[in-house]
Amino acid sequence: VIKAKWGGGWIANIEALLEGQGLHPGEIPNLLIVGDGDAQKMMARSDVVIGFASTTLVESAAMGRATILPYFHEISSERMADFVFYRDDFDCFDLARSPEELEHLIETRLSDFTPTPELNNRRIELFEKYVSHWDASATEKCVAKLTAMIEGRENSG
Repeated sequence: VIKAKWGGGWIANIEALLEGQGLHPGEIPNLLIVGDGDAQKMMARSDVVIGFASTTLVESAAMGRATILPYFHEISSERMADFVFYRDDFDCFDLARSPEELEHLIETRLSDFTPTPELNNRRIELFEKYVSHWDASATEKCVAKLTAMIEGRENSG
């Protein structure tokens, strides 16, 4: 499954890229390109998740999925540094430094991936850093904070 951020032009661009490589999306029986759907459900059904510059990386890693970040030569240059997220957290993902390494990591992780307890803990810390409290209390804490501010019990600063 290739999950585009949005449908329409994004899907057309993905299909054009594949066509440019001699691949015809409609002729690949196990390929699905979508722009909608519940990303979290897709991740939960996946064995391997590949992403770039998206919280999908953080979410799938926290779910215990094999999570691969393509970090090919062209993106590792200094001029691209602003487009590379989670640079200080690369230890939470598998980095593929070439298309060949990406293919190898996908095959390896499909056959065997069990994160260590230490890696799981690190990934949950990352989730809490960028997404939300792991205990799903973000909404409750936000409502309590806003209520306290509205009632004048707390400074808004």
